[in-house]
Amino acid sequence: MTANKRKLPERDEDFLAAVKQHGSYAAVARAYGTADATVKQRMRNIRKRRPDLIGKAAALISEPTPELTAAILTDVQRNPRSIEELAAKHKATPEAIHGAIGMLSVQGYSIMEAQGRYALMRVPFVDYTSLRKIPHTSGRIIRFGAVSDSHFGSKAQQRTALHKCYRVFEQHEIANVFNSGDLVAGVNMYPEQPYEVYLHGADEQVEAAIADYPSYPGCTTHMIGGNHDASFIKSAGHDIFRRVAAERPDIDFGGWYESTFELGPLRVRL
Repeated sequence: MTANKRKLPERDEDFLAAVKQHGSYAAVARAYGTADATVKQRMRNIRKRRPDLIGKAAALISEPTPELTAAILTDVQRNPRSIEELAAKHKATPEAIHGAIGMLSVQGYSIMEAQGRYALMRVPFVDYTSLRKIPHTSGRIIRFGAVSDSHFGSKAQQRTALHKCYRVFEQHEIANVFNSGDLVAGVNMYPEQPYEVYLHGADEQVEAAIADYPSYPGCTTHMIGGNHDASFIKSAGHDIFRRVAAERPDIDFGGWYESTFELGPLRVRL
């Protein structure tokens, strides 16, 4: 008798249909000319990878919850993970995993996807070539404001001086202010820093910056991220400017460490 050279079905759905049709692993092995152990191993893999196909759909998490989001953050901090791996581990649908990753992005975490695997970025992406154009009406005189190193959360921050600057800018009807970085104090910048801040962690510092950074009608602050701002990416993959951009539309984030802005015939490099 000629041996059966058929391969096991590639699609998990077709494999499960074959198991149902033949009634046992041994029967499937005979039908496809393979070993019982091969069929059993394939079933074990499906149970881990696709529990939704074998009667466990009702138990799967179908919506991104805070608990699921926190668990996924812990996973992608360690090693790159695929959607399928995360779904199998947390007994969730792929849609719930995608939603949780989206929630992490909104919260300020930089989740990078490469070749279908997701990982937490701990290094700011720096684009040295971009040129950001700022709308400008023609005129010989160009006025703009400039500030730097706000360091929200530091005991040494000068919020009174910062607000005074913006009052002067408003009096001169300045529409564009440039901030060359270090919006917040950051974390782990030097050994003594914990004793020199009164706001601890990304949430406390960025909430203070969002609530208190000066503004007035018609003014846009063009800002880059400095090394203090980037410290939260290095320590926890947390990009504070994602949240700043969402809650302060008057702050234009130009990128990390350096950026060039074009204001009419003038180029400003931060």
